[in-house]
Amino acid sequence: MNAKVKCANPDCSCVPADGKEFCSDSCAVAKDRPQLACECPHPDCMGEH
Repeated sequence: MNAKVKCANPDCSCVPADGKEFCSDSCAVAKDRPQLACECPHPDCMGEH
């Protein structure tokens, strides 16, 4: 994983795989809609699942 860049979803605190903009498909889908909490499947996400 790329430790320098966080997921492009502003509500997510995860780090995407190298060369990826988002950490998961759910974050890629959520990029254009406001969220109260991140919906990615990663247990370590600080986006308040």
